[in-house]
Amino acid sequence: MGDETNPLQASMERSAKIGELFFPSPPRSLSYVAILLFTLAATALLGADLSALGDATLLVLLPALASAMLDPIIVQLARGTFYHRRSAGLAALGAAFTATGLLLAVVLGLLRVQAGMVLYVTVGFVWVLRFGVFHVLVDDRSAAALALSSVQPLVALGGLLPLYGDGILPIGLILWTVLLAPLLLMIRVFEAPLQRNFGISSTKLFRSYLDHLTTQSVDAEELLERLGEPIQARVSVFVFRRKDGSKKAAVVVPGVHPGPFGALGGGDLPAKMRAALQDWEHVLVPHAAADHDLNPVSSQEVDRLGHYASELAENAETSTGGSRFTEAGETVRVGCQLFGQDAFLTYTSWPEAIDDVDWGVGRASELIAQAHGARQAVFADCHNSLRASSGAVFPLTPRALAIEELSGEAAAGCIREAVDELQVGLAQDRSLGLGHLIGRAGCQALVVQAGDQRTAYVLWDGNNMVPEATQAIRQAVLEVVDEVRVMTTDNHAVNLEGGVYSPVGLRTSHGTLAQISQDTVKAALEDLEPVEAGTAIGHAPDIQVVGHQKTAQLSASVNVMVAIVPELVVAILALWTLGVTTVFLAF
Repeated sequence: MGDETNPLQASMERSAKIGELFFPSPPRSLSYVAILLFTLAATALLGADLSALGDATLLVLLPALASAMLDPIIVQLARGTFYHRRSAGLAALGAAFTATGLLLAVVLGLLRVQAGMVLYVTVGFVWVLRFGVFHVLVDDRSAAALALSSVQPLVALGGLLPLYGDGILPIGLILWTVLLAPLLLMIRVFEAPLQRNFGISSTKLFRSYLDHLTTQSVDAEELLERLGEPIQARVSVFVFRRKDGSKKAAVVVPGVHPGPFGALGGGDLPAKMRAALQDWEHVLVPHAAADHDLNPVSSQEVDRLGHYASELAENAETSTGGSRFTEAGETVRVGCQLFGQDAFLTYTSWPEAIDDVDWGVGRASELIAQAHGARQAVFADCHNSLRASSGAVFPLTPRALAIEELSGEAAAGCIREAVDELQVGLAQDRSLGLGHLIGRAGCQALVVQAGDQRTAYVLWDGNNMVPEATQAIRQAVLEVVDEVRVMTTDNHAVNLEGGVYSPVGLRTSHGTLAQISQDTVKAALEDLEPVEAGTAIGHAPDIQVVGHQKTAQLSASVNVMVAIVPELVVAILALWTLGVTTVFLAF
């Protein structure tokens, strides 16, 4: 079972990367400088005198400045959002198109009327470009997008009329219709897969995604809710209380996935859980066996999960004792430790690269551990070894069967290694942030002393980990304890900063991660004290998640849309060429 590349996972990553193709707008000052430069270039093309400067001002400068300043205001009046930085960048691009049209007219040595037609085509292209941008970023209703995108071309039309008279205006209107109609057809075809399969507008989905990137808006959750299916979400909580009954720590393993992206839905799951369990000194949220089909569709669903977990933690009955940490397997490895009479199972295939574990595999592992003597069992995926397009673990595959079998062996070993008392210490380091692809929980360390054995659970708040970082952390932490489990939360909040592939260790020195991990474990060792442990497990009712196979279907639909883009572009270029040529020959 070497490193596995999964075609479905690769497909999902391709669809998630589409947003990365949308370049950020340049600074407003740079856009305004570009507009001025294109105006001067147009002046040079028209004759480099005062008359030429006046014409260039009418055709290039005024339309660009008007749209740069008025577009955000007009969109806001229409109850939309269009940022000044975007409007200035789009206006500069329109000015570049107009200047290029002037160059084309000069180079071809066209007659005056023909030059006017070239400029009408150019302004038409500017309108088509703006229409496409407004359709995606502002309003996916074609008529509204057409009206909102009209400032720059209509002001440019005001500059064309004094130069060429209104006799050519009907020809210009025909040309604009010829340019716009194929684009409307292309948009309709492009929208079809998502609209037919899910009743969702692809442009609205992309706009919501982009708004979340730029302003952390959660409007995309409204679209995700349309996909939602209710589940009875399994929630498991280990609690550690001091001898005096005070709350020391809660380890929450909610049976959902910490996605889909950023803070949407289950994104930033550790912070959202922490908000519901504020009475506990430390809250750790390792990754459960779950994939993207179990993404909560909104933050409200996660809030409900958090409150349910808080109730479980409050009512958990605790007792002394537990066991030493035991491990079974070599390539696939499952660790187990009893807290009270209940087993905490931790799976890793490090250094092999594997992504999510299917929920069914985790649940089967828990039941097998119970069959080998544990009263209850909770499965956590260490999620600590990732390469791009790494495959997931699905039921009945060799890896899944190995995990299940080894869970039983590890649990049986724990039963033989029972101890009468556990000591637990915790510590946390938040020195790294999103720029390092680390979430708000930073690095957390839970150290358990069972007899003469000390085991460290090092939990990084990130979206998986590169294998080399895991190795560096293991080596550093094993200098101060006997056993270590390096884990991540799979927090998708970091994808706002790093994109779809953002594992811990991609942007940060592995030595730095190792040193922080060791220092945090040392601090946890200083915090060791006797505790009572307890477990509470339940099912939160009617939690809305994306749903079975929805992620694959959504990804497939998006990839179909992307796959047809080259053909659509060729078709639209052919229609434009045919239409414009026909108009030129006719007039």
